[in-house]
Amino acid sequence: MQSGQHITLDFVIKNHTKLIAKQDDINSRFIIATIKNNRQAVTIPQVATATLNITRQDGQKKCYRAILDNNIVMAFLSDWAVELTGILQCDISIIEHGERLTTMPFKVDIVFACCTSDDIEDTTTEDVMTELIEMLGEYQEEKEHLAEIDSTLEEHKNSISTLESAVSDNTSDISNISSNLAVLEDIVNKIDNQITSQTVTITRDEWIYNASINKYECTIEKDTVTPSTYIIANEYDGLLVDAEIESNDGSYTITALEPTGAVNLLLIFLKGG
Repeated sequence: MQSGQHITLDFVIKNHTKLIAKQDDINSRFIIATIKNNRQAVTIPQVATATLNITRQDGQKKCYRAILDNNIVMAFLSDWAVELTGILQCDISIIEHGERLTTMPFKVDIVFACCTSDDIEDTTTEDVMTELIEMLGEYQEEKEHLAEIDSTLEEHKNSISTLESAVSDNTSDISNISSNLAVLEDIVNKIDNQITSQTVTITRDEWIYNASINKYECTIEKDTVTPSTYIIANEYDGLLVDAEIESNDGSYTITALEPTGAVNLLLIFLKGG
Protein backbone atom coordinates (compact mmCIF):
# COMPACT_ATOMS: atom_id res chain seq x y z
CA MET A 1 0.00 0.00 0.00
CA GLN A 2 1.32 3.44 -0.94
CA SER A 3 0.49 7.10 -0.33
CA GLY A 4 1.16 10.01 -2.65
CA GLN A 5 0.96 13.75 -2.01
CA HIS A 6 0.43 16.49 -4.60
CA ILE A 7 2.31 19.78 -4.62
CA THR A 8 2.79 22.67 -7.08
CA LEU A 9 6.38 23.95 -7.39
CA ASP A 10 7.57 27.08 -9.15
CA PHE A 11 10.97 28.05 -10.47
CA VAL A 12 10.67 31.63 -9.13
CA ILE A 13 7.87 31.74 -6.53
CA LYS A 14 8.42 30.32 -3.06
CA ASN A 15 6.29 27.46 -1.84
CA HIS A 16 5.26 27.35 1.81
CA THR A 17 3.54 23.97 1.66
CA LYS A 18 4.97 21.34 4.00
CA LEU A 19 4.42 17.70 3.12
CA ILE A 20 4.45 14.95 5.72
CA ALA A 21 5.70 11.37 5.82
CA LYS A 22 6.26 8.73 8.49
CA GLN A 23 9.64 7.45 9.57
CA ASP A 24 10.59 4.03 8.17
CA ASP A 25 7.66 3.84 5.74
CA ILE A 26 9.55 1.73 3.22
CA ASN A 27 8.77 2.09 -0.50
CA SER A 28 5.39 3.64 0.26
CA ARG A 29 5.72 7.42 0.11
CA PHE A 30 5.93 9.44 -3.11
CA ILE A 31 5.41 12.98 -4.36
CA ILE A 32 3.53 14.21 -7.43
CA ALA A 33 4.76 17.71 -8.28
CA THR A 34 3.30 20.05 -10.91
CA ILE A 35 6.05 22.32 -12.21
CA LYS A 36 5.32 25.96 -13.13
CA ASN A 37 7.30 29.03 -14.03
CA ASN A 38 6.06 32.25 -12.39
CA ARG A 39 2.64 30.59 -11.94
CA GLN A 40 2.46 29.75 -15.65
CA ALA A 41 2.25 26.20 -16.96
CA VAL A 42 5.43 24.91 -18.59
CA THR A 43 6.15 22.26 -21.21
CA ILE A 44 9.31 20.35 -20.39
CA PRO A 45 11.00 18.61 -23.36
CA GLN A 46 10.87 14.81 -23.42
CA VAL A 47 14.68 14.64 -23.56
CA ALA A 48 14.92 16.34 -20.16
CA THR A 49 15.39 14.43 -16.90
CA ALA A 50 14.35 15.26 -13.35
CA THR A 51 15.90 14.68 -9.94
CA LEU A 52 14.56 14.99 -6.41
CA ASN A 53 17.21 16.68 -4.26
CA ILE A 54 17.11 16.09 -0.49
CA THR A 55 19.05 17.51 2.46
CA ARG A 56 18.36 15.50 5.58
CA GLN A 57 18.18 16.74 9.22
CA ASP A 58 21.74 15.48 9.85
CA GLY A 59 23.11 17.51 6.91
CA GLN A 60 23.55 14.59 4.49
CA LYS A 61 22.47 15.18 0.89
CA LYS A 62 21.35 12.89 -1.89
CA CYS A 63 19.73 13.19 -5.34
CA TYR A 64 17.29 10.67 -6.77
CA ARG A 65 16.13 10.18 -10.34
CA ALA A 66 12.43 11.05 -10.76
CA ILE A 67 9.81 10.28 -13.41
CA LEU A 68 9.07 13.23 -15.72
CA ASP A 69 5.98 13.60 -17.91
CA ASN A 70 5.45 17.06 -19.43
CA ASN A 71 5.27 19.33 -16.37
CA ILE A 72 4.49 16.53 -13.87
CA VAL A 73 7.28 15.01 -11.77
CA MET A 74 6.76 11.88 -9.69
CA ALA A 75 9.42 11.14 -7.09
CA PHE A 76 9.75 8.30 -4.59
CA LEU A 77 10.94 8.97 -1.02
CA SER A 78 13.73 6.47 -0.51
CA ASP A 79 14.46 4.45 2.63
CA TRP A 80 17.32 6.88 3.33
CA ALA A 81 14.96 9.87 3.13
CA VAL A 82 12.60 8.48 5.79
CA GLU A 83 15.29 6.94 7.97
CA LEU A 84 15.57 9.89 10.39
CA THR A 85 12.88 12.09 11.89
CA GLY A 86 12.90 15.83 11.22
CA ILE A 87 12.54 18.15 8.26
CA LEU A 88 13.77 17.25 4.79
CA GLN A 89 14.77 20.26 2.71
CA CYS A 90 13.86 19.37 -0.88
CA ASP A 91 13.69 20.76 -4.39
CA ILE A 92 13.42 19.34 -7.92
CA SER A 93 15.88 19.92 -10.75
CA ILE A 94 15.13 19.70 -14.47
CA ILE A 95 18.23 18.79 -16.47
CA GLU A 96 18.57 19.15 -20.25
CA HIS A 97 21.69 19.32 -22.44
CA GLY A 98 23.95 20.37 -19.58
CA GLU A 99 21.48 22.93 -18.23
CA ARG A 100 20.03 22.53 -14.73
CA LEU A 101 16.97 24.51 -13.55
CA THR A 102 15.78 23.95 -9.97
CA THR A 103 12.48 24.79 -8.30
CA MET A 104 12.07 26.78 -5.13
CA PRO A 105 12.50 24.52 -2.07
CA PHE A 106 9.79 22.70 -0.16
CA LYS A 107 9.78 20.74 3.09
CA VAL A 108 8.84 17.21 4.05
CA ASP A 109 8.29 16.56 7.77
CA ILE A 110 9.39 13.02 8.70
CA VAL A 111 7.28 12.15 11.73
CA PHE A 112 8.57 9.81 14.44
CA ALA A 113 7.50 6.18 14.02
CA CYS A 114 6.23 4.61 17.23
CA CYS A 115 7.43 1.20 16.11
CA THR A 116 9.56 -0.09 13.24
CA SER A 117 9.50 -3.59 11.83
CA ASP A 118 12.30 -5.60 10.28
CA ASP A 119 9.73 -8.04 8.90
CA ILE A 120 8.60 -5.73 6.13
CA GLU A 121 9.64 -7.29 2.84
CA ASP A 122 11.70 -4.90 0.72
CA THR A 123 10.27 -3.87 -2.62
CA THR A 124 12.74 -3.21 -5.37
CA THR A 125 13.06 0.27 -6.78
CA GLU A 126 12.12 -1.08 -10.20
CA ASP A 127 8.76 -2.35 -8.90
CA VAL A 128 8.04 0.97 -7.23
CA MET A 129 8.95 2.88 -10.39
CA THR A 130 6.64 0.65 -12.44
CA GLU A 131 3.76 1.33 -10.09
CA LEU A 132 4.49 5.04 -10.17
CA ILE A 133 4.43 5.03 -13.98
CA GLU A 134 1.04 3.27 -13.93
CA MET A 135 -0.29 5.76 -11.41
CA LEU A 136 0.99 8.64 -13.55
CA GLY A 137 -0.93 7.25 -16.52
CA GLU A 138 -4.12 7.07 -14.47
CA TYR A 139 -3.50 10.60 -13.22
CA GLN A 140 -3.14 11.92 -16.78
CA GLU A 141 -6.31 10.10 -17.92
CA GLU A 142 -8.23 11.69 -15.06
CA LYS A 143 -6.91 15.13 -16.04
CA GLU A 144 -8.06 14.60 -19.66
CA HIS A 145 -11.49 13.47 -18.45
CA LEU A 146 -11.84 16.58 -16.28
CA ALA A 147 -10.79 18.75 -19.23
CA GLU A 148 -13.56 17.20 -21.35
CA ILE A 149 -16.09 17.91 -18.59
CA ASP A 150 -14.90 21.54 -18.38
CA SER A 151 -15.28 21.91 -22.15
CA THR A 152 -18.84 20.50 -22.07
CA LEU A 153 -19.80 22.82 -19.21
CA GLU A 154 -18.44 25.81 -21.13
CA GLU A 155 -20.55 24.86 -24.17
CA HIS A 156 -23.66 24.62 -22.00
CA LYS A 157 -22.87 28.02 -20.42
CA ASN A 158 -22.59 29.59 -23.90
CA SER A 159 -25.91 28.03 -24.96
CA ILE A 160 -27.64 29.32 -21.82
CA SER A 161 -26.18 32.80 -22.39
CA THR A 162 -27.45 32.83 -25.99
CA LEU A 163 -30.91 31.68 -24.88
CA GLU A 164 -31.09 34.33 -22.15
CA SER A 165 -30.13 37.01 -24.68
CA ALA A 166 -32.83 35.84 -27.11
CA VAL A 167 -35.47 35.83 -24.37
CA SER A 168 -34.44 39.33 -23.31
CA ASP A 169 -34.63 40.65 -26.90
CA ASN A 170 -38.17 39.30 -27.35
CA THR A 171 -39.61 40.32 -23.99
CA SER A 172 -41.06 43.56 -25.39
CA ASP A 173 -42.73 41.81 -28.36
CA ILE A 174 -44.22 39.16 -26.09
CA SER A 175 -45.61 41.86 -23.81
CA ASN A 176 -47.25 43.68 -26.76
CA ILE A 177 -48.74 40.48 -28.15
CA SER A 178 -50.11 39.51 -24.75
CA SER A 179 -51.66 42.97 -24.27
CA ASN A 180 -53.42 42.97 -27.65
CA LEU A 181 -54.58 39.39 -27.30
CA ALA A 182 -56.13 40.42 -24.00
CA VAL A 183 -58.02 43.24 -25.80
CA LEU A 184 -59.28 40.83 -28.45
CA GLU A 185 -60.29 38.28 -25.82
CA ASP A 186 -62.23 40.96 -23.97
CA ILE A 187 -64.07 41.90 -27.18
CA VAL A 188 -64.95 38.29 -27.95
CA ASN A 189 -66.12 37.62 -24.40
CA LYS A 190 -68.57 40.55 -24.57
CA ILE A 191 -70.43 39.47 -27.70
CA ASP A 192 -72.79 36.62 -28.49
CA ASN A 193 -73.21 37.19 -32.22
CA GLN A 194 -71.10 35.63 -34.96
CA ILE A 195 -68.03 37.61 -36.05
CA THR A 196 -66.23 37.86 -39.39
CA SER A 197 -62.83 39.29 -40.27
CA GLN A 198 -61.01 40.89 -43.19
CA THR A 199 -57.35 41.78 -43.80
CA VAL A 200 -56.33 45.18 -45.20
CA THR A 201 -52.82 46.36 -46.11
CA ILE A 202 -52.10 50.10 -45.93
CA THR A 203 -49.00 51.17 -47.83
CA ARG A 204 -46.73 53.98 -46.72
CA ASP A 205 -48.01 56.28 -49.46
CA GLU A 206 -51.63 56.05 -48.29
CA TRP A 207 -50.90 57.87 -45.02
CA ILE A 208 -51.60 61.66 -45.06
CA TYR A 209 -50.15 63.97 -42.44
CA ASN A 210 -52.72 66.03 -40.45
CA ALA A 211 -50.95 69.01 -38.89
CA SER A 212 -53.88 69.84 -36.61
CA ILE A 213 -53.43 66.63 -34.64
CA ASN A 214 -49.74 66.07 -35.49
CA LYS A 215 -50.49 62.54 -36.71
CA TYR A 216 -50.95 60.65 -39.92
CA GLU A 217 -54.41 59.60 -41.16
CA CYS A 218 -55.69 57.04 -43.61
CA THR A 219 -59.30 56.64 -44.80
CA ILE A 220 -60.36 53.19 -46.01
CA GLU A 221 -63.46 52.35 -48.06
CA LYS A 222 -65.07 48.98 -47.28
CA ASP A 223 -68.43 47.36 -47.98
CA THR A 224 -69.17 46.61 -44.36
CA VAL A 225 -68.47 49.32 -41.80
CA THR A 226 -70.46 49.66 -38.62
CA PRO A 227 -69.81 51.13 -35.17
CA SER A 228 -69.05 47.56 -34.12
CA THR A 229 -65.94 47.31 -36.33
CA TYR A 230 -62.57 46.71 -34.57
CA ILE A 231 -59.03 46.80 -35.87
CA ILE A 232 -56.04 44.70 -34.83
CA ALA A 233 -52.70 45.55 -36.49
CA ASN A 234 -49.39 43.69 -36.69
CA GLU A 235 -47.54 46.97 -36.00
CA TYR A 236 -48.83 48.43 -32.78
CA ASP A 237 -46.67 51.51 -32.16
CA GLY A 238 -48.95 54.57 -32.03
CA LEU A 239 -51.81 52.83 -33.88
CA LEU A 240 -55.31 53.10 -32.38
CA VAL A 241 -56.87 49.73 -31.57
CA ASP A 242 -60.44 51.00 -32.21
CA ALA A 243 -60.99 52.79 -35.52
CA GLU A 244 -62.64 56.18 -35.51
CA ILE A 245 -65.82 55.64 -37.55
CA GLU A 246 -66.50 58.76 -39.63
CA SER A 247 -69.81 57.67 -41.11
CA ASN A 248 -71.96 54.66 -41.75
CA ASP A 249 -71.50 54.84 -45.51
CA GLY A 250 -68.68 52.33 -45.76
CA SER A 251 -65.65 54.39 -44.78
CA TYR A 252 -63.61 54.98 -41.61
CA THR A 253 -60.41 56.73 -40.61
CA ILE A 254 -57.47 55.48 -38.54
CA THR A 255 -54.70 57.64 -37.11
CA ALA A 256 -51.09 56.82 -36.24
CA LEU A 257 -47.70 58.31 -35.52
CA GLU A 258 -45.31 58.49 -38.49
CA PRO A 259 -45.55 55.08 -40.19
CA THR A 260 -42.33 53.40 -41.22
CA GLY A 261 -43.80 51.15 -43.90
CA ALA A 262 -46.81 49.09 -44.92
CA VAL A 263 -49.21 48.11 -42.11
CA ASN A 264 -51.31 44.94 -42.18
CA LEU A 265 -54.68 45.39 -40.44
CA LEU A 266 -57.07 42.68 -39.30
CA LEU A 267 -60.65 44.05 -39.40
CA ILE A 268 -63.12 42.41 -37.01
CA PHE A 269 -66.82 42.85 -37.93
CA LEU A 270 -69.50 42.13 -35.32
CA LYS A 271 -72.59 41.07 -37.23
CA GLY A 272 -75.74 42.68 -36.01
CA GLY A 273 -73.72 45.52 -34.43
